[in-house]
Amino acid sequence: MILWLSEPVHGIPAWAAAIGAIVMLLASRLLRWSDVLHLDWPTLLLIAGGIGLGALLDHAGLMSDLAAHLPLAGRRCAHAAFVVTLFRERDPSSLMSNTGTAALLIPLAATFDPSPSTAIIVAVSASLGMLFVVSTPPNAMAVARGLPASDLLPPGLLLLIAGCLIVAFTGPWVLHAVGIP
Repeated sequence: MILWLSEPVHGIPAWAAAIGAIVMLLASRLLRWSDVLHLDWPTLLLIAGGIGLGALLDHAGLMSDLAAHLPLAGRRCAHAAFVVTLFRERDPSSLMSNTGTAALLIPLAATFDPSPSTAIIVAVSASLGMLFVVSTPPNAMAVARGLPASDLLPPGLLLLIAGCLIVAFTGPWVLHAVGIP
C-alpha cells in the first residue's frame, strides 16, 4: 500500500506494486492460492472495468469536449454545477461502478469549480448510486447470492434522490465549516 500511495515519489507503477504485494503474500503463505481462487472475480472485474472505462473516456478527451459544450462551461457557478453533476451521476452508474463514475465525473465537475470540495462532493455523491447491480460491489454480490435485482430499485432510488439533495445543499457548507475550500 505504501508503494501504491508513494508512486509519484519512486516511479514504481501501481500495477507493479499490486503484483509485488500478491507475490509477497503468496510467498509468505499469508495468502493461499485457494483463497485467490475463491475471490469474487466478477465483482472485482466489474470495478476494474468501470475505472478503466472512466479513465479511457477521460484520456480520449471526451470529458473535456463534453465540458466545453455544456451550457455552464466557462462560468463559475459552482452550486448549479454541483446539483447538475450529482443528479447526472445516475446515468454512468447504470453502466459502470460508482468508483468508475467518480473517476469519470470528478474531472468534469472540476471544470466548473476546481476546488477540493468539488471532488469530495462528487465522490460522495457517486457512492449514493445504488439502483443497479453494477453500481456497487455489495449489490453485485447480493444479486449473485440470490437477491432479485428489482429489490435494489426502491431503496436505491430513495437513497439517490435524498442523498443527492442533502449533499448538494449541505455539502459545500459542511466542507467549508471544516476548512476545506
